[in-house]
Amino acid sequence: MIGREAGGERRELVIGRGSRGYVALYRYDALDDEVVVLALRAQREMGFDER
Repeated sequence: MIGREAGGERRELVIGRGSRGYVALYRYDALDDEVVVLALRAQREMGFDER
């Protein structure tokens, strides 16, 4: 459960640093002990597309 809360069961994890870093949007399924990556973006981008 690392990363910051992003609403609901979702979390954000910063990978790397500065303008070359990325942010992964994910959720953790404790029942299956599984991480599901929902989206990945460069840190310079504004946000995740809510499709």
